[in-house]
Amino acid sequence: MQQQAYETTSTINGAGMRFAIVGSEWYGEAVDSMIAAAKQLLESAQVAPQDLDIFHVPGSLEIPVLCSHLIAKRKYDGIIAFGIIVQGDTYHHQMMIDTIVSSFTRITLDTGVPILNEILAVKDQSAVASRTTGAGNKGFEAAQAALKIAAVLRGL
Repeated sequence: MQQQAYETTSTINGAGMRFAIVGSEWYGEAVDSMIAAAKQLLESAQVAPQDLDIFHVPGSLEIPVLCSHLIAKRKYDGIIAFGIIVQGDTYHHQMMIDTIVSSFTRITLDTGVPILNEILAVKDQSAVASRTTGAGNKGFEAAQAALKIAAVLRGL
């Protein structure tokens, strides 16, 4: 199955918008590729370098707690989360992704600050490359979604 190609630039004017990106250190090369794609798209939308903060945490399960603390600072229009969870021989991966998604939903609804979830839950490592490189890089998709929801919320 061929991955969708995402826009690598944005027509949304993100000037004055502030975003945080949080990435897991696990599968660091792939996560950093998504972060780079998101950064590229946000910069194409005129998000200033000083309005984009990038953080790393040990693993994907630590991302929600950092998101919660960042949102408490009240300076971000949105947070983009990147990580990779590969299915193993047990159900641990499912418990992790369920916990993360539930946490993101609760934090977002409680605070009104969107968390864009690109914690990739994949069957095996062969699924990682098509989602973290080239035009199928999920970093582009996440950044575009972050800009769109931030623009909508600012327009309310």
